Amino acid sequence: MSPVIIILCVISAVLAVTMLFTKSPITSALCLLGVLIMTAAIYGLIGEHMIATLQLVVYAGAIMVLFIFSISTLRQ
Repeated sequence: MSPVIIILCVISAVLAVTMLFTKSPITSALCLLGVLIMTAAIYGLIGEHMIATLQLVVYAGAIMVLFIFSISTLRQ
């Protein structure tokens, strides 16, 4: 296993733990975005470029916009 993949996995795990224990929902959503980007990077490094692209477009793009929109409208 490549050391770069291990580093990305550690960063992803730290972001996931931060996402769980943070108080702010915006910070939690941004940590989730970081986890999704790290997952796409890992997919890209192992050669699954189509899955990495779909991960970025579908999850990091569309679903995160929906999360941020929901959080900002519910806070008011």
